Amino acid sequence: MSRLLAEIENDPPQLMRRLDQPLWTDPETGFRRRTVSPPAHGYRAELMAGKLPAHAAIAYDAPSIPGLEQHIWMLAGLLDLTLDSVTHRLATGDCLRFRLFGATRFSCPGPEAASYVIAQCRP
Repeated sequence: MSRLLAEIENDPPQLMRRLDQPLWTDPETGFRRRTVSPPAHGYRAELMAGKLPAHAAIAYDAPSIPGLEQHIWMLAGLLDLTLDSVTHRLATGDCLRFRLFGATRFSCPGPEAASYVIAQCRP
């Protein structure tokens, strides 16, 4: 609720301390997503951090916003990212930029978790 209210404030926060960053964990896969950017109305870009456990996978049938631009920057581990039936294997330091239009699948082949930064820009 506080995130929604912050988005409509006239003077949104510029800084969000790590302890204040919302962390969501998928109970089925163990995937963790941390919202890093402060909430603000009128901004198009947002940063998130993701961590997918070894041998876990998550899939999405369609994007929440068609045409959403994303950049995935790998911090550690391996990630197989499938976009419209094309799979990209990402390793530490790799960065993949794309626009979301169809189904996606994130899977971590292991042996360690895949840690990455997600930058997304609304169209």
